[in-house]
Amino acid sequence: MLASPEGKDGVIAVRASDGYGKLMKFNLAKQRREAVAFSTLGHGIRHTRYENAEAFETFTSGTSFATLIAAGIAANILDYAQLEMKWLTKEKLARLFSTGCMKMILEAISNPIHGFHFIEPNMVYGNPMR
Repeated sequence: MLASPEGKDGVIAVRASDGYGKLMKFNLAKQRREAVAFSTLGHGIRHTRYENAEAFETFTSGTSFATLIAAGIAANILDYAQLEMKWLTKEKLARLFSTGCMKMILEAISNPIHGFHFIEPNMVYGNPMR
């Protein structure tokens, strides 16, 4: 039994990595049902924590942060397609919104590292870190 939903229909599971694609130890292993497993930045995320109405800058890590970053990248891809790819038919545009198609797009823009496809935000937006 899976502890989380990766490998299920309609789900794109994302593991947390550092900015260079190194997976964090707290990630679940790749499941047999996952044909392609993704990772993206989910370590050392700067954010503001509030305590007693006082703000503190802190750094955190987790797959939930990696998932949000991957979802943001996917949303940007879909937004770009809607706004700039006027030649797409309504049917083809609708297909981009499917889980299967988004997995193919993410695989195409990612870099295989350590058995996972690393979605490197800096490469997606044309500013390589390396």
